[in-house]
Amino acid sequence: MGIILVYSINDRRSFENIENWMKQISTSVDNDTVVILIGNKADVENREVEKSEGEKLADQYNIKFFETSAKTGQNVQEAFYQITKEIKQKIGDNVVVNNPKKSLHPHNLKGEGYNGSASSLQVTNGDNVNRKCKC
Repeated sequence: MGIILVYSINDRRSFENIENWMKQISTSVDNDTVVILIGNKADVENREVEKSEGEKLADQYNIKFFETSAKTGQNVQEAFYQITKEIKQKIGDNVVVNNPKKSLHPHNLKGEGYNGSASSLQVTNGDNVNRKCKC
């Protein structure tokens, strides 16, 4: 339902690879899949990719863009909120899935923290910190 493309702002090659990933996505994924672009490591000083370059690339593909720092947490929550919000807008309350093996019907969803509502999502990051997102 969603893809987060991440490059490191201090590694130009990782940024240049985004176009290859977008080509893969365009040929392999349903058009309803939400994609966002993240330039990570916004906290470092040795920047190789300017923020304006990330914004321009995101505009080219008509996707949202965030500069984040996994180290400081800058914009991490906002990026996850944005992708879940866009996914919810696309699926609404009546989920229609082209691939029945990946059905998102509430009866098929399982996992810790799932409360049966299509409007809530629980995200656990690497530090085992739970955040709930009401979209």
